[in-house]
Amino acid sequence: MTTPNQHDSLEAVARAVADLTQPVFARLEALAQEVSALDLRQAVGRGRLDDHDAAVVESLAVQTVQTLDLVSGAGMAATAGETSSDGVMHWWILRDGAVVTKRHVLNPASDSYYDFSNLRWFTLPASSGTNTLIAPYIDSWGTDDLTVTAAVLVPGSDSAREVTAVVAVDLNARAYVQAVEDVLRSAAPAVLIDGEGRAVCSTEPDIETGVRLAALPSWSAGETADVLGLGWTVASLDATTG
Repeated sequence: MTTPNQHDSLEAVARAVADLTQPVFARLEALAQEVSALDLRQAVGRGRLDDHDAAVVESLAVQTVQTLDLVSGAGMAATAGETSSDGVMHWWILRDGAVVTKRHVLNPASDSYYDFSNLRWFTLPASSGTNTLIAPYIDSWGTDDLTVTAAVLVPGSDSAREVTAVVAVDLNARAYVQAVEDVLRSAAPAVLIDGEGRAVCSTEPDIETGVRLAALPSWSAGETADVLGLGWTVASLDATTG
């Protein structure tokens, strides 16, 4: 049975987890406002922002990567159709201490086609309109590395989906998981669970990132506390016996 002190500990952990990404989403919301003022319809039509608009986004994206410790990449994407071949994407990443342009292949005929329009970091904020944090995943044809992505819908992306735009950042997944694990220790044994019921990270080494907690025979979730704004939960862990 969870005591009042244990419940308070879970609530404090949930707030601390939310605080880790609060500066990230604050910066993304500011970036989204800037992108909303750009000529996205024309950009989608030609497959790139014009030079002036690209310079505006680049300045903000580079500043975001340089000033937020967890962030390893930043940019925007927009589409006017059902695939990214009808869209535009501009991205910058931290590489060897410098922030450089990362180019994605948006040609459907290519083996390296990066169809962002069907990836969760784009579709979830686009469909829900809410700030989104995607738990660690392998970004195939993107960074090709373990990634955590935070994303925000650009204001004015219309319901008719003539143009839908999202701004996003990639977080250093290992650094983010380590930061959350440090926070979780005060409520151990505990786990951070995403909106799909998968473990983001845990105080217990046998609970791997990405595993569904419901599929584990040795652990079950006890008391929970919601991580506001993310749709995630922090849960105490109860050992089960078979």
